[in-house]
Amino acid sequence: IAFICLLSLSASRKFFSRKASSSFSCKFLNEGILEELSEIYWPQKLAYFEKLGAYLRLYMENGQVRKLTNIPSHVLFLTNTLTWWAMNSNLSIPNEPVPRDTAKDICMGIIKRSYQP
Repeated sequence: IAFICLLSLSASRKFFSRKASSSFSCKFLNEGILEELSEIYWPQKLAYFEKLGAYLRLYMENGQVRKLTNIPSHVLFLTNTLTWWAMNSNLSIPNEPVPRDTAKDICMGIIKRSYQP
């Protein structure tokens, strides 16, 4: 489970750093460039989902995670959970920011309980 988290966090950082850069830049670019950015973004997103899905299938086959159906939904869940940990935990509740270690503990606890065989 920890390896899934580390792998998807690493992939998420790469994916979201590109997404964040592109999203920020879009405000300053004309609409003609949005199509070009979309051509870059979607293949990266699909490749990320396919890679993480392949790892989930491998872990299921090896008995390291419980049997799953609808793998893309699990990839989305893991991505959203790790995104909250990596990027949004301090922004979610502005009056009570979540320390990074606490966010990590929350996410790892949820993921471990959700995927244990």
